[in-house]
Order: sequence, then structure tokens, then C-alpha cells
Amino acid sequence: MKRFLLLVFVLATTIGNAFDNQYNKHDPDTKISSFFLMGERCSGTKFVNSLISRNFNIEKAKFSHKHFIPWLNVSKSDKINSSQLTNSETIQLFKNTEHVLFIFLVRDPYDWLRSFYQKPHHVKNDLKKNFSTFISHNWECYGHQSNPEITEVDNWNPWKGRKFKNVLELRKYKNLNFMQVSSFVKNYLLVRYEDVRDNQEEFIEFIASFYSMEKNEEFKPTLTYVGFKENNQEFKISEYFIPDLKQVLHINRSMDWNIERALGYFEKSRLDLAHDNR
Repeated sequence: MKRFLLLVFVLATTIGNAFDNQYNKHDPDTKISSFFLMGERCSGTKFVNSLISRNFNIEKAKFSHKHFIPWLNVSKSDKINSSQLTNSETIQLFKNTEHVLFIFLVRDPYDWLRSFYQKPHHVKNDLKKNFSTFISHNWECYGHQSNPEITEVDNWNPWKGRKFKNVLELRKYKNLNFMQVSSFVKNYLLVRYEDVRDNQEEFIEFIASFYSMEKNEEFKPTLTYVGFKENNQEFKISEYFIPDLKQVLHINRSMDWNIERALGYFEKSRLDLAHDNR
């Protein structure tokens, strides 16, 4: 894990344009036949899933829960449940996935926090009281009996041997875990939600070119998508409340900006957030 963190920090200054970055990888000897899109809740996975499915004749890989992949490369001494995989178990997990394109979707941290607060999927009720509580209190996840991995993944930080301090620490380690996937697969894409949202056709063109995939003849943008309640919803850019100064200061103090900068995100002031809403 420490070696991987160093890799992230070294690459932090090498992120290129919207879709071309040094995390992306493609094995030219493999033909991609399916994709697996992963990312945190409220990161835009339904939107991007829809966009890819509309423009490629490609299947969705049945791999894992898109928001709750297992913790990868955990030492044997730190492993406490089945959601945490040792190095050999991680290698086994990704066996025979050479024809899968793994896509990690990440979102602006300030927008993500506010969206997640407004749609707190699998979150304990105590954390929903107000935004200050949501961003500062110890993290607790609520799952379903049919999906025990949800609570197992979210309720224990295997790298620290304890629960997550708050949602900001959860973001840090889950994003690092999504990024670690690139070390175990043949084909991988890291992409920011905002870049896809604002450049839908360019995103499809990039995938087709970089991964040698045949796209559909006619480009079809995502104008609607299937929402959380399985109803068709019109896609529109959300506007969010502006956090108060104390909340912004807490976010900025608690966020790991080395990792955020590696993903292409930078610290904002309350004034910046107010300007974003214009």
C-alpha cells in the first residue's frame, strides 16, 4: 500500500488533458468485450453507464458491486473479513479479466459530498441529521442482509485497523482502492465525472481510439437515465447549497489533497463554491 501511495504522489503532477492520463492502460493484444464501471455513490455511475451502453455494443461485466469492491492487497495480519483480500486473493479475483475494461469514475469532492448528503444511500440515520454531522462524525454504513459486503467494506478501514473517522477519510481510502485496480488488470481507465458530463462525444471517441473499440455509427448523448428508483429521469446539472465557512474549513483541513490533486481536483474556498453556483 505504501508503494502505491508513493506512485500516486509521483503522478500527481502528470495528469494530462480531460481523458488522457498516465493511469490509463490498454493491452493491445486483448479485445475488450465488456466493461465494469466503479466509483463511489453519487459519482455519476448511472449517467456514464448509460452513455457507454448507448454508444458501444458491449456488455456490463458481472464482477462486483460497483460502489463496494473488496479491499485489495490487504496483509494477512490485517484481514478480518471476506471483503478484504490478500495479495494472492486479489490476483485470483482479477484472473481471466483481460477482456474487461475497468473504469474508475471520480467526482469533484465538494459536489460529491453535497450530492451524497442529499442522497445518502446506505448511510446510518444518525449521519443524516445535518451537513456538519455528515462530514465530521465517525462513518457508519447501513447495508442489506442480501449484500453484507456493503457494510463490511464501508465499516472498517483495513489500512488503519479501525472504523473510518468520517466520510472524507472514507473517500480517500476507497479512491485509493479503486486506483489500485490498475495494478492487477490489463485495461483500465480513470476518468472524472465532470469531464464526461461536459464532453460526452469526446469521451466516446477517446474510448474507441485508446482501447481499439468499435463504437456505434451514430453518437447518442445521455439525456435521460434510469434513476435510483428505476424510473427514467431527465439528466440535468445539479446545483447545490453552499456550505458555511466552518464546514468548508473542515473539508479543506480533512481532505487528503495529495490524492485529490492526483485525481485533478484542488482546494476551493467558500467564495469559489458560491461562484460555481452562478
